[in-house]
Amino acid sequence: MGAPVLDGPIGVGLDAAKREEMHLFDTKIRMCGLVMCKRLDDVYRFIGQQQFRDIHRALLPVSLGALVACEEEVQGRFVRCTRSGWLVADQLQPVREYADDPATVAEKYMYTPYLWGGRESLGIDCSGLVQHAFNACGIPAPRDSDMQSVWLGTPIENWTEPGKLQRNDLVFWKGHVGIMLNDTQLLHANGHHMGVAAEPLTEAIVRIRPQHGEPTQARRVDPFAEATMSPVWKTTA
Repeated sequence: MGAPVLDGPIGVGLDAAKREEMHLFDTKIRMCGLVMCKRLDDVYRFIGQQQFRDIHRALLPVSLGALVACEEEVQGRFVRCTRSGWLVADQLQPVREYADDPATVAEKYMYTPYLWGGRESLGIDCSGLVQHAFNACGIPAPRDSDMQSVWLGTPIENWTEPGKLQRNDLVFWKGHVGIMLNDTQLLHANGHHMGVAAEPLTEAIVRIRPQHGEPTQARRVDPFAEATMSPVWKTTA
């Protein structure tokens, strides 16, 4: 089935044996007086090593955009994925089936917790959000905002003038970046909201000014010109 990329929320499908194990696992947790995700070392000792590993793997969350390797085994709507448990088949897509709008991809991360250095829907930072949004559209993007401000897209002249910005434009500060949803609304992962949030660009500029100063530039990416191309920043010494 190839190696599809996760697109959207997931579910866990289990055969009868797994359902029985899950029920047993849940019962034993309550018998031990434990809360899920707390004192898992006690649960580990109580139910045994192999059973704990199998069930814990099935309970692990999978990030939006994560690469998973699907196996041949299918049960109803669910497909078994190597080291990822059972995922809903119609919420997977082949790796090379790209989205066509980075901002739409970025909006899927709305309310994701902010995590400095994070690159997944379990925790993400500003440049990680931009990188995932453009990568999902077949546009390779560098990891950090300082690199993105040099290599991703081209500068927009007089971008502060009303109406100059458009959807998918990037606005940069020193150490920060966000993606425009339209000519006025900015979407970004930030430490103020402690998550991915949308807000008027003018309000963001005022709030960010004491920490990062004024925006340094805005850039526009041509998705048709840059999609699937080998970026200069990957080949430049």
